Amino acid sequence: MKKSFVMVLGIAALGLSVSHGADTGIVPKPPAGSGLSKLKPKEFVVHYRLTEWKTKHFGEAQAEAQAYARKVYGMGFQTKITRTEGSTAVTYDVSFRCVNQRERICNTWKEAFVFRNRVLPPEAESWIITR
Repeated sequence: MKKSFVMVLGIAALGLSVSHGADTGIVPKPPAGSGLSKLKPKEFVVHYRLTEWKTKHFGEAQAEAQAYARKVYGMGFQTKITRTEGSTAVTYDVSFRCVNQRERICNTWKEAFVFRNRVLPPEAESWIITR
């Protein structure tokens, strides 16, 4: 008697989970008039700023210094390239800052994370929000 009761209970639980889509991986669509289908997909926004001047040293690599200055300038930073002539070599430094808060809109969290942690200068204050 106990065996048959447990088996019936197990079959009933299996039928309940299948009818609700838990085991099948099927997600039901929202009803047509519910307004849920009109929701805008999320945007991931990276906000950043750097109020103080920071300097990155490039040694004798003038082309690299110019490329880096163009990159941070394209993100809204103010930039200055300084050329210093020493007794044996010429060195290049790029100074940059971004006084006003800027933002970059990304489509995915991964894109926002990569921009924040790999593209932005590490000295910049930054945070990610969703809207």
